[in-house]
Amino acid sequence: MVDAAQARSATLAKHETDYRHELAEIEAFSHLSVEQLSELEARFDLVTVDGGEVLVQEGEPSDTLFLVVSGRFLVTAAGKRNPIAEVGTGKSIGEIGFFSGFARTATVTAARDSLVLRLRRKDFDALCEHSPEIWPNMVSMLARRLLRIATRDSEFKRSPERTIAFCHAGEEPIQECVLAKLQELLQSAYRCRFLTSETMREEFPNLETADPHAITRWLNDEEVKYDYLVFVADPELNNWSRLAIRHADTVVRIACQRADEADRPRPLNPLEEFAETVHEADAQRLVLVHQQEGEIRGTRFWLKDRAVRMHHHIRAGSEADYRRLLRFLSGKALGLVACGGGAYCAAHIGMFQAFNEAGLEFDIMGGTSGGAAMVGAYAKGTEPDELERRTHDIFVTNGAMRRATWPRYSFLDHKVFDTCLEKHYGTTRIEDLSIPYFAISTNLSDNRMHCIREGKLWWGIRASSAVPGLLPPVYTPDGQVLVDGSLLDNVPLKQMCDLKSGPNVIINFDPPEIRVSGFAYDRLPSRAELIRSMLFPFFREPPPKAPGPGSILTRSLAVKRQDFRQFLTETDLLFVPPIPDGMSILDWRRHAELRQQAYEYGSREIALRRKSGHAILTSKR
Repeated sequence: MVDAAQARSATLAKHETDYRHELAEIEAFSHLSVEQLSELEARFDLVTVDGGEVLVQEGEPSDTLFLVVSGRFLVTAAGKRNPIAEVGTGKSIGEIGFFSGFARTATVTAARDSLVLRLRRKDFDALCEHSPEIWPNMVSMLARRLLRIATRDSEFKRSPERTIAFCHAGEEPIQECVLAKLQELLQSAYRCRFLTSETMREEFPNLETADPHAITRWLNDEEVKYDYLVFVADPELNNWSRLAIRHADTVVRIACQRADEADRPRPLNPLEEFAETVHEADAQRLVLVHQQEGEIRGTRFWLKDRAVRMHHHIRAGSEADYRRLLRFLSGKALGLVACGGGAYCAAHIGMFQAFNEAGLEFDIMGGTSGGAAMVGAYAKGTEPDELERRTHDIFVTNGAMRRATWPRYSFLDHKVFDTCLEKHYGTTRIEDLSIPYFAISTNLSDNRMHCIREGKLWWGIRASSAVPGLLPPVYTPDGQVLVDGSLLDNVPLKQMCDLKSGPNVIINFDPPEIRVSGFAYDRLPSRAELIRSMLFPFFREPPPKAPGPGSILTRSLAVKRQDFRQFLTETDLLFVPPIPDGMSILDWRRHAELRQQAYEYGSREIALRRKSGHAILTSKR
């Protein structure tokens, strides 16, 4: 609660700032006269709330009302971790319980250092004695507010990040050259102010003993002047480092990764431990700066005990990697989303070729099933020609999806497929890829989508493409059962939007409808008839032509392919490469034809959309 902050509060009458306008913006007070607003204003206290501090606790008495002067709060309910709403500057907190007399219906926590105006019940009751006409308006307001809550979509979008804290991860402080490069690029693109303990002492000479209320007010005033405020924490956990972390919308932990020290534990330092007490994982990122070129290793040791939304790699001397990180921080990261679709996924190769020729550079990639396999190779740096050769080796030369077995666990021999995946994706781990990547699987243990962002790349692809029945599930060490992600999300655009803000390029297929003309159901042969036709093919009528179980099952997984469209925005680019006539969803032999057709389609579409001025194709990265 705000007990610690109460000692820092003061009455509004003693402050120069006039908050009558903010009070008038609250729905419950919008009808009050200027005189009534002035009287109400005099009854409010101004309170500083530290980042991570609980302002309102679900189930407690509703004896206070708050108005957010500056800062940001997250609302959670029913003990759940994920927020259901966000409250920013100018919004009120706790009015339903305050005016109705009910207990708090949710918990409200400061996402960063904030300022609120606080009105106590006894002061409001005193005001109502002078202005009894307030109550009818309160009843009307409550009815409208409850109706909005009842019809509100459960999803919400977080506000853009405006304040960023840099602190070191692990043992070593952030290198000065890394901070200098981040500052250079941020200030070249945005109105951005960097604040360190030294620069803060220019404003507050006695920083350690300065009034926290005054510092918070000053920082919020500075925020209005800039696109971003960036706080650089000291190497030690002192008052300034605590303030920088608490006041940040997002905390970026930066570590130096040396190749000869890659495979060892990476314990949290005191700054990181403090950050995890203040912020949820969604408000934290990990950046690993690699001093040597070559293969990235050891990321799992950094991620093991750290609760972060995402991790990023910056290779020595790579300005492109720095710019990619800044696009994530500024909400402009470009994502690539690849759908599943069996043999149709060879079209992704042609689209990748068109993207390369158009100069498109992606900041994060993800996909489902065959799409996960294709973008996994693309994220690994595999060129389209090489990717086509590997596709031929897996599905044509080795016939990975044509090796039948005794159907005890599946119809196909998974060992062939597994061996091919392990051969072509090697020992690469997902978290060691130079750009973020994810694969979507379906978790049959809890009937939920499973987003794979760590572990061996080939294993994640195998789990994402475990077509039920054709291939056995993948079993995790803790007993989870994973199958093809297409069951729940064939085009994982929502997962991409959950991970980052910014535009996306989406590849989807519109496979031809399955229709069988002139075929009667009663013509389907029995087991004995099928055996006879196989043993004596020249003496009996061949079995009727109809889709096999593999085609029906694989095609069924794409039924939900249209669900992603509700998440499309005008900044996104959707490509739907055509499927050759008569091509089966398991016909991998036509991969070269499909790639070429998709490449020609992609090249034409990119040229047309660039000509029309689409932002993704015309903006400079």
